[in-house]
Formats: sequence, C-alpha cells, structure tokens
Amino acid sequence: MTAPAYSWFQPQSLSVPGALVNEDAVAVSASSLIMIDGATGLAAGRRTGWPSDAQWLAHSLAPLLADRLDGDISIADALGQCLDELRIEYGDDDDGGLGPSASVLIARITGSELEVYSLGDCLALVGMADGSVASIRDGAVGELDAAVLSRLQELRRGTDLAIDQARALVQDLLVGNRKLRNRPEGYWIADLSAAGVGHALTRTLPAAQVRDVALMTDGYAAALDVARLVGTAGELLQELRRSGPVPLMGALVARLSDDPSCTAFPRLKPMDDSSVVIARLLGNTDALDEATRLP
Repeated sequence: MTAPAYSWFQPQSLSVPGALVNEDAVAVSASSLIMIDGATGLAAGRRTGWPSDAQWLAHSLAPLLADRLDGDISIADALGQCLDELRIEYGDDDDGGLGPSASVLIARITGSELEVYSLGDCLALVGMADGSVASIRDGAVGELDAAVLSRLQELRRGTDLAIDQARALVQDLLVGNRKLRNRPEGYWIADLSAAGVGHALTRTLPAAQVRDVALMTDGYAAALDVARLVGTAGELLQELRRSGPVPLMGALVARLSDDPSCTAFPRLKPMDDSSVVIARLLGNTDALDEATRLP
C-alpha cells in the first residue's frame, strides 16, 4: 500500500467486560482502527478452547485484520480472507446458524481518504473539521433487539420476575432472530460463512475534512442511547475528546449498577461488554508539529 498522506495521532482505547468473559476486541494498526463485538453463539456447548466461541472469534479476528488491512487490499476482501482462515480453525461442519458472529467496525486511512466499514451494530462517530459529527451505524440488529426487549418488559410487567428469569422466557425470540443473520429479511453480520461481508454500510470521506474518529461497541454507546449520560452523538464525541474513554465508562458502570433490575434503563442484560477507541486524524506534517508540542 502507498504510504498514506494521513495518520492516526495518539489513539486511546478502552475495553471493559460486562461479565466474566469479554467478547469485544479492539485493534489499532498503522492504517486502521478496528472494533469487534462478538455475539455468543446460541448453540449448545463450545467448539473452541476459549471461555466462549464469541471471544475466540473477536480476539482472533482483530489481530488478523490489523495485519491484513495494512496491505493493498479492500476491507471486504481482507475480512473475507480472515473469516475463511478462522472457519478452517473452527471446523467446516454446519453449526445451524447459531455459532459465533461479530459486529465489525473499521476506520481505515487510504491515501488521502478515510474509509468507514460498518457490519453490525457498533457505532462510528466521525468528527468533521466543520464541527459536525457523522454517525454511522446499521439499525437492523437494534430493531430486532428492541422487539425482544419490548416482549421482555411485557412479561415482567406486574410481576416480580428477575431479569435473568424473564430473559429465559424470550430465548426463543433470541434464537429466532439469530437465525435471521445474513438474510435480507434479517441483518448482516460477520460470521464464519463470510456471507455478510459484502453487505456492510460504507462511507468514504476526504481525510482533509475529518478531525477525529471514535468507534465503539453498543455496550459503550449505551452511555448515549440507554443510560442517557449524554444527549447527542456530538456530546458523546466531545466528552471523549475532553476526558478520554475512562470517565464516561465509570459513569456508565455506576448508573447501570444502580439499576440491577434493568427497569429504570430497560435493556436485555445488566451490563454489556463496553469498548471504544478514539484517535485524531492528521496529515503527516501536522502530526509531526503536534508531536513537537507535547510536553
């Protein structure tokens, strides 16, 4: 790949598990920011030696992509090749469509352009030089989850059902939704079939018009759309610029921990894995100037 005219400056990342196993993965390469949110397979048992197959998928895919994306290859082709490699490791026999899958979100510098590739429900915020913020996210998974959440709330209304008890009662809906993956009537996602790779949301922006980029899983984006710690995508990006990822993560954990029943802030589980990466995008000359101003 031709040396890019732009580069990432001082990327900051954070990944916090929602339970015992973190199924998110973050990677940063010379050209790319990579965010992966693994979804636990709903089939019985595990096929890998990892705590969960989704953790294996996310944490195996991230470094493969980081290496491949620094070459002269399209994002879709790179992802497809990586998934093909992992399918061989996982095993080719049919998992019934219930094996591990993952949302994949990538911001990549290619020459004087920024490419954003979004497959699944992670959120990309692109801060523009004119002060605006571009929000990039596929809403298909969120719509399916919202229908399940609505049913869960209906089942709990007027009862003392705990969140885990109610979730067990909507397991059939979750399984049904999972079987819609990589189908036109469902949602597109990264799984070991690689069928969704060509269906991502994509944006290409002139790098000169971009100030910074933040990528996050839906667990971290919950600060905006679940816990309502910030009111807009612009406020979320501004908070990340001002304080970095940690303070907002702490506030999110505190707010959701105060609502273990998931009633004040309705959601499918008390806490999700939460990950974010943010970085400035600078021309190489500008980056050198910034570096000389650091203490």
